[in-house]
Amino acid sequence: MKRSVALATGIALLSSVASAQTVVVTPAAPQGWGANSLSGVGAVGITTTQARGAGGGAGNGSLELTGTGSGDRTRFTIGTQAQGGFGLLNQLSTLSFDWYRSSSSTASAWHVPVFRILVADPGNAITYREIIWEYDYQFNSGNNTAPTDAWQNDVNLLAGNWYTNAALNAGTCSSLYGNNCLSYPDNWGFSSAAYVLGFSIGTGSGWSGSFQGFADDVAIGFGNGPVTRYDFETAAVPEPASLALLGTGMMMLLAMARRRV
Repeated sequence: MKRSVALATGIALLSSVASAQTVVVTPAAPQGWGANSLSGVGAVGITTTQARGAGGGAGNGSLELTGTGSGDRTRFTIGTQAQGGFGLLNQLSTLSFDWYRSSSSTASAWHVPVFRILVADPGNAITYREIIWEYDYQFNSGNNTAPTDAWQNDVNLLAGNWYTNAALNAGTCSSLYGNNCLSYPDNWGFSSAAYVLGFSIGTGSGWSGSFQGFADDVAIGFGNGPVTRYDFETAAVPEPASLALLGTGMMMLLAMARRRV
């Protein structure tokens, strides 16, 4: 009986490691992510400037975004052309990331890394649409100055306000952006068939001055399915927790094998 329990425990521990959803994104293995710029200025890439790991632990990199001048729309994107995309928009249940603004930035005090969702909606007249999260959209008025020189961890984007460049019959959530500003999950004006084609982190647009910011630990999940965390590193780093579980599981299985000999 004890052997059966130990065997089951060892297998369960190994299975939990195998099903872990942290994906390490590196320049050599981008895992579907890529850089692009709609304005031709600015830069985005994985660097060691603000190195950290998944969950804010030890690591060797993070995503760095820099730019100078108005209209910069540099971004780092993951997308898919598969039918149904990553999943239905109305099933998006987890969406968060960590961000950091450097005090060296001279851009507007509210400017931090921007998060976008690209949506395809076969049940709507406007087939493709981008919805955008920015720090500034979270304030109707008052102090919207962003913290600097400190990571803002696990920022829950689904609890915030978003902007789209097409009116979607949504209620007003910001005096600055009127009916184009949306709150999740209030339908967002999409049909039930709308699905997610991609996600991106960028520098936004319509600003001036210089900007340096960072992002990491992007968490994405749909419905009751697993949550995938994307950890930006300059090189692959095994997760300490996963290594510990792997070691424990293997030791238990090895012990069982020795007893049978």
